[in-house]
Amino acid sequence: MASIFKRNGKGNFVIQYTDHLGVRKEKASKTTDKRTAQVLANKLESDAMLRRVGVIDPQVESFVKKAASPLQHHINIFKAKLHAEGRSEKHIRATVSCIARVVAAKSLKTVGQLTLEAVMSHAASLRTSGRSPRTIHATLTAMKALTKWLTLSGVFPADPLAGVKKPNPKSGRRRERRMLLPEEFAWLAHVTTNEAKRSKMTGAARRLLYMVAIQTGLRAN
Repeated sequence: MASIFKRNGKGNFVIQYTDHLGVRKEKASKTTDKRTAQVLANKLESDAMLRRVGVIDPQVESFVKKAASPLQHHINIFKAKLHAEGRSEKHIRATVSCIARVVAAKSLKTVGQLTLEAVMSHAASLRTSGRSPRTIHATLTAMKALTKWLTLSGVFPADPLAGVKKPNPKSGRRRERRMLLPEEFAWLAHVTTNEAKRSKMTGAARRLLYMVAIQTGLRAN
């Protein structure tokens, strides 16, 4: 049976009730009106009873509440997760940037608004605007990582992007990467040596950096 009382006889009423698991709980009524507080107490007790008999599914109810929660809050936690896993700053920055662009483009505010339709319509708009398959691939990779984590965390009942296939990032590439030919590197080394200071490095220093990169395969990251 739900009951109400005031602590030390002052302030708002506090509600005591038994939840669907049989645990006695307290909840602030946020009102000084006794009748209103009692109505709230009766509602909590009634809902607990409906959960006990299976009329209300607690798990479904939990998903409904989470769907209304701020999406940015979960994105911030996802970003912290990437840091905790030791992902590189470059990877984290690129992933979060892709997610932020989708969120901004589709005006996503809550978790429930992050749907298959929203993400795929954004991907379609990228294709229509002439963006490369590589850009679309990166966007879908970031969004799929987010929704998979939200599902594993119990925020989503099922991953809305689980069945989404990403385009081949190599198809339609505007620039094909290849190694420098020996004669090309000789030209680059010569030109660089005689160049002015750039990026806080002299031409000679940059030439040494290029030599290290081409002979060892070492990269900035």
